[in-house]
Amino acid sequence: MAKHDDLMNQKVQRLIKSPPADYTIAAHLLAVKDPATGKPLSPNQLKAEVATFMAAGFETTSHAITWCLAVLAAHEDIQQKVIEELMAEGLAPAGAPGVRDIEASDLGKLTYLSGFI
Repeated sequence: MAKHDDLMNQKVQRLIKSPPADYTIAAHLLAVKDPATGKPLSPNQLKAEVATFMAAGFETTSHAITWCLAVLAAHEDIQQKVIEELMAEGLAPAGAPGVRDIEASDLGKLTYLSGFI
């Protein structure tokens, strides 16, 4: 727990020293003022808020991935369509000659996978 605390303290100090772009969640947290005192969040309050956002982002993403994989495992027909679409773009099967890593430009071409997700 001490390592986590140290890492979060470092993150908060970096945010305070070098504020991020205005459109980020971190910038909005730095701009929050206590309505009673007009003071910004303390470093400990910032640390708690940053940790909450990090955990929330991790949990929602991991749950979404878990459910997608569970549905794919339970429905071979859907799994096969996803594999066929990936193969058509040169992205599957893993380890086969000529298979390449996925790139951001591929995402718009993977319409079945996008619809499934």
